[in-house]
Amino acid sequence: MKLAGNLQKHVSFQLQSPSSCMLLAVFSLSLSSFFAKLSMSGIGVHATVFVRFFVPLVLLIFLLIIFQPSIKLNATSFKLSITRSFALISSQFLLFFAIQGLPLSEAILLYNTGPIITTFFSFLLRYKVLVKEWAGLLVGAVGVILIFHLQKGAINKYTMYGLLSGVAFSVSQLTLYISSKKEDSLVIMFYLYLFTSFFAFLSYVFFSDNTSIKISSFEFPFFICLFSVGLFSLINQYFRCKAYKKAQSPSSLSPLIYFSVIFSALLDYMFFSLTPDTQSVMGGLLIFAGAYLTLCKPIQPLKKVK
Repeated sequence: MKLAGNLQKHVSFQLQSPSSCMLLAVFSLSLSSFFAKLSMSGIGVHATVFVRFFVPLVLLIFLLIIFQPSIKLNATSFKLSITRSFALISSQFLLFFAIQGLPLSEAILLYNTGPIITTFFSFLLRYKVLVKEWAGLLVGAVGVILIFHLQKGAINKYTMYGLLSGVAFSVSQLTLYISSKKEDSLVIMFYLYLFTSFFAFLSYVFFSDNTSIKISSFEFPFFICLFSVGLFSLINQYFRCKAYKKAQSPSSLSPLIYFSVIFSALLDYMFFSLTPDTQSVMGGLLIFAGAYLTLCKPIQPLKKVK
């Protein structure tokens, strides 16, 4: 019984660590993007982005009423909330546009150039960036280059959408890190989905070419896809907030975000029959190596026995 109790405490502690929370977040990001790729063929990009933010808002309000009805939704940093909401919805539009013309793993890969930019932003904002974190990001960046096959020089509008989504994503992550130190995670998520749902609705009304969608023409599995887009988006944001709240600096978690590329590559293989080549596999291994360099603790010298 004692062994089982200790094991349960150890597992619980590991699941609460910043690295574990971030891994759960990036896995959920891959699933949300996967279901978004399936959904966009039926309702388009603008409607899918709206669902991606509105479904989590409804779920979050429902959860708050049941489990935390007394929570105070008085955010002290509305500027940060609005800035992050605008950056996040911009990154999602650009990512979804990229997904339309690229494999899921490649679009997610370009989206994840954001952590490299985050490290430089962290440095400019005078956050402490350790040497091993720089090394981990450098190794991870080389892995990104290998997977992306940059030496081929084939840049089209979809790759540009992906690269720009990474820039917007880096702004979103930095503002999340700052606000996570000031606000409760549920408060952050509530205002995030409130503002992004509003922005997404305006975009759908004024810019979408398909504003008259016939709901009755869709089958039940399609609604499961739409619901999954929002559900995994909510899970992603929840664990991402927890990860940044516990992290010492935003750059310390950056290499872990590369794991979403690995998850997306597996989804590409299982559902779209896309197999990575040798160069992509080597890039994936370098991404793992970069994450290890960032997360590993220095070896402590042994104490001399008197």
